[in-house]
Amino acid sequence: MAFPTIGQFRPTEGANPAIGKVGELEFVDEHRVELLVTDEGKNEQIKGAVKILKEVSGFCLMMF
Repeated sequence: MAFPTIGQFRPTEGANPAIGKVGELEFVDEHRVELLVTDEGKNEQIKGAVKILKEVSGFCLMMF
């Protein structure tokens, strides 16, 4: 499932952000994706899900 949400980030010194300014908090629209895998510790389903998410997204940060 994907849920629209608001994300935030603060570019740090030395960054060259595409949006926002160094040192300033920036808010952006995002979609949070949640999924349930039941591969009993074999990691096959999760690896497949991560691969697909990376293929369809220009930027993908995984949090477990």
